[in-house]
Amino acid sequence: MSDFKVILRSLSVLIVGGYALYKVPAYLKLGIATFVLYKLVFVRRNLVAETTSPIEVRGKSGGVSVARPKPDKFSVMTYNTQCMMYFGAQTRAKRIAEEIKSAQRSTLPNVLCLQEMFDKKARDDFIKSLDDVYPFSVTQDNDVKTTDITSYISSFFIQNSGLLILSMFPITGAEFLPFGNHIGSDSWARKGCLFAKIDVGLLEDVVVSNTHFQASPDRYPLWWNVRNASSRSAEIRAENASRMMRVLRRLGSCSPLILCGDFNIVEEDFIFHGLGQSAEYASLLETLRGSGDDPCGVRDVFRAVWKDARKYPGFTYDYRQNNTASEGSVGRLDYIFLIDPKQRVRVRSCTVRMMYEGDLRGGNERNRPSVDGSLGDDSPFFEQKEKRSCFSDHFSVIAGFSI
Repeated sequence: MSDFKVILRSLSVLIVGGYALYKVPAYLKLGIATFVLYKLVFVRRNLVAETTSPIEVRGKSGGVSVARPKPDKFSVMTYNTQCMMYFGAQTRAKRIAEEIKSAQRSTLPNVLCLQEMFDKKARDDFIKSLDDVYPFSVTQDNDVKTTDITSYISSFFIQNSGLLILSMFPITGAEFLPFGNHIGSDSWARKGCLFAKIDVGLLEDVVVSNTHFQASPDRYPLWWNVRNASSRSAEIRAENASRMMRVLRRLGSCSPLILCGDFNIVEEDFIFHGLGQSAEYASLLETLRGSGDDPCGVRDVFRAVWKDARKYPGFTYDYRQNNTASEGSVGRLDYIFLIDPKQRVRVRSCTVRMMYEGDLRGGNERNRPSVDGSLGDDSPFFEQKEKRSCFSDHFSVIAGFSI
């Protein structure tokens, strides 16, 4: 449809609708306006959920003082930063950036996949402050370049995806897939999956995805996820996984795939069914693995390194150790998966880091899980003697790979 026709249609709707509502009581006007806004802003997003859009890559072509990693190995970190708008996001982002800059560059992850970087100023300042370490980055904004009035209105009410990828290696291309269905507070964010092709020295680029799946209702602790595997939020997460994998198989049909993010899925069913995989986690693995004529091997990188879930639970959300986490919630929600049927990339290591001031510089040895992958105790239900004021309510996951 031409720009003129779109504008004419929009004006016609406004004129006719305004005339029809002229004598309607105020409370009905409010109800109708709310319903129309809901349709414009939220429901329409489901119609475009299968399409991706190219994303501009920020980077420098040369002359950057960067501690380049060895060509035979690289590392990736995923971290939900909790940089929510209006909740001290800029201060939190600044503290995280300072902690990263304070560490020795040779120990830093080569690729950062960050979630909940919603605050644009905090995110832009974060990128700028780490520019000499991570010269390449890609993110998603709500910049609307369209004459479609519904998309334009939606951009005023929906936050960006909060996803950010930073890399020491060149990013050769990027795309963003918005998820369609959503419930609760997630309806106010453009959740989706950010894909980046990164040149790590192989014959083909490694495809890194950074995602943030639908969350469960805020009023419930994490064990609610396990008890309610058939809930609406779990159904939406299953849809998120399926859509993400369809795009990944198109982008990286011959490339190694590294999947990072906050999947909001609890791995182990500690509370209700003993020690075993939760039904939702098992379903996620099946989706990532694929079926039919094109199945592929998928590795949960942390569990590939630390196989004993009781001894090394690898919790990335734990109120007993983190003052920032919600009371009563313990679980493993943040993952790094490797899909590489040709086995060109091998898992070298994987750790969970709490991310508090001094953590990357050294910090408290008792709470550093870099040696054995645990969080300081052999039992998943240990008595915590000391809490940390971490930057975020989540811990980070860092995986090392060799080529």
